[in-house]
Amino acid sequence: MGKLGMIGRLGSARRSLPQVWAWGREARAAARRSNSGLGRVEAPKIRPSERRSPCWVGLALALGLASTGCRCEPEPPAEVSSEDCFQVCASSAGCPANDQRECAARCRRLAEQGRVSRANLEVQRLLGCAREHTCSNVFGEQPSACGSELRALERRLASCQPGSVRSRGVDGGSLVAESLGCLELRDCTPTRDAGALGGPCEAPSTCNAVCCSACGGERTLRVQACVHGRCASEQSACSMLADSERCRE
Repeated sequence: MGKLGMIGRLGSARRSLPQVWAWGREARAAARRSNSGLGRVEAPKIRPSERRSPCWVGLALALGLASTGCRCEPEPPAEVSSEDCFQVCASSAGCPANDQRECAARCRRLAEQGRVSRANLEVQRLLGCAREHTCSNVFGEQPSACGSELRALERRLASCQPGSVRSRGVDGGSLVAESLGCLELRDCTPTRDAGALGGPCEAPSTCNAVCCSACGGERTLRVQACVHGRCASEQSACSMLADSERCRE
């Protein structure tokens, strides 16, 4: 309260000076108590309607995308190209007993076999080792380095060779599985010249073959199954297969 207000209050009330000063002290104390509360700021309360605002929806969406981003599958290894082989073999130009043409030819051949066998990972590892050991003749007849990488690739290529046939007993019958190697499942053709699925059978060989995926989709099998005197359906026959724990060997 200013001086004019104090004078007006004094004149209108016609109070004694001690009364006026007492009243002034009380007024100032009340003002201080009021001002002390100005520094406290309460946390804003979110109304139910505000929780559905676009800002909150956008924040929830961003957090959801961030949490799912870490679940992405890793990218498959890239295929080795002819240019990759040329660069690796050209780096050994100054090395003795290294034939660049032979080196590039074998590198391209292994790269193509790796593509068909889904062994791009093994080919990439062999190529990386060849870059580190320039004069080791990795793609020649007698390589002096990268033996473990080369053997891993050869095992992978051998495991993808088609033709092996295995038979085994299952609950209520038996099945025969022919390995098609690393052929894509969509490239497998089921047979139609034997017993129909669900029809009577005495042995797996009397049933039509179905195409099944194995090793997490890396290999394909053609399966015939006779269970409880009936030719097993595609779903039933494929469910009887157990993926190998050593699918990359």
